[in-house]
Amino acid sequence: MDKTIKTWRLAFTIILIISLSVVFFVSLYRLQIIDGAAYYEQSQNSIVTTTTVVAARGNILDRYGRVLVSNKVCNNITINANELFEQDDPNAVILELVRSVKDSGNTYIDTLPITTTAPFEYVANMTDLQKTRLEAYLKANELPASTTAVELMAFFRNAFDIDNNYTSEQMRIVAGVRYEIKIRYVINTSDYIFAEDVSIDLITKLMENDVPGFTVQSSYVREYNTDYAAHLLGYVGMMDEQEYKEYRNDGYLLNAMVGKDGAEKAFETYLHGTDGTAVVTTTRGGTVISTKYTKEPVPGNQVYLTIDLGLQEAAEISLNNFITATNAQRTIDNATFEAQGLTDKVKDMITGGAVVAINVKTGEPLCIASAPNFSLSTLMDDYSSLLEDASAPLFNRALNGTYAPGSTFKPVTAIAALSENIVTTATTIYDKGIFDKYAAAGYAPTCWIYSPRLPWRRKRHKGNRGFVQLLFLHHRR
Repeated sequence: MDKTIKTWRLAFTIILIISLSVVFFVSLYRLQIIDGAAYYEQSQNSIVTTTTVVAARGNILDRYGRVLVSNKVCNNITINANELFEQDDPNAVILELVRSVKDSGNTYIDTLPITTTAPFEYVANMTDLQKTRLEAYLKANELPASTTAVELMAFFRNAFDIDNNYTSEQMRIVAGVRYEIKIRYVINTSDYIFAEDVSIDLITKLMENDVPGFTVQSSYVREYNTDYAAHLLGYVGMMDEQEYKEYRNDGYLLNAMVGKDGAEKAFETYLHGTDGTAVVTTTRGGTVISTKYTKEPVPGNQVYLTIDLGLQEAAEISLNNFITATNAQRTIDNATFEAQGLTDKVKDMITGGAVVAINVKTGEPLCIASAPNFSLSTLMDDYSSLLEDASAPLFNRALNGTYAPGSTFKPVTAIAALSENIVTTATTIYDKGIFDKYAAAGYAPTCWIYSPRLPWRRKRHKGNRGFVQLLFLHHRR
């Protein structure tokens, strides 16, 4: 009778178990005894954070696929709060960061709604988002809603341990940055972007000087590939409280960038995309060890407009040339009239205009031009001066202006009357210069040169076949 277990099989099994045990214990000894100190040091110096990965916004293109607005990859500086507050003097580090950013020609983000110089006051144009954050901060720190700007700055000095030797301007800088960091613990929102779209030279300078407390993140900013259609394309900016109420159910963060005007606003839900999240492991010095996406970002959709960029460019150039040439001639004519004492003939300068062209078969707009124009690339830098400009360059005259159509509307009313068989091509209409059918009710519109004291005559102008014979009233001069 054969043995159930052969001797050689048992021996092989025992040897295999012993070998695996030896490998296991050697590896464990190496991990804990030999390399244990190094791994412990590495774990202590590693920082694991969950960050938001901003989704790329969709492009905007014209009817032929020419890119009007796209994205470009940029470098943002974010504050590494863990590393910053491990420093002996984090406030001095903040001042150094701000000074480096300003010296490089970049700007840093500070939304604390308090003036930058003493005497400190709340800013007059506080946005809804700034107000919401301020109220949340006061409540979280058990400060009364009636706290003045001066009282709040005094609170900051104590709470943030700001040195009394700092000037009022330096104190305001430190308070602004630390407020931005602190408010993100009060209101759950995305990382504090200290400086957006910074230059490589600035990043290199900070690293060479071994400045702590910051990390560099890749993101996107809008890039405008045309100098035209500024009113039509619009721009993006950080959303306000009202917009947050509208978009929060779509997963928007409190400080998300959204369309503020034009196509950027009209097609916001198509362009925005969905942000992702990532777990980032870095050393205490800010070097990224690993990045693991826990939720992939979904880029926004592309939007095609019916606009023809070539036609848009031609319309804007022609419109601006016409305004310039007309104003130049009016300047000459007005000087002549004033010299002759004919002040009643002096005409005002043209401050703006609009041109719209549509496809009459489909109703699609092919160009929508408004003058004067502005540059979307420098809009944020020029915004204050644009607001103060008397010619109102930010106003879209093509879409928001209201103008009397004048005689250009006569063919429309004539065609409508013909289509409804109210008149025929042989109908004669007598116009007294005033529509008095509802005069008893106080409604009696008149011709712009109508006067009951002046004689009127009518003159018949025969048009081409198929058009109604129109009577034009002329004032006898």
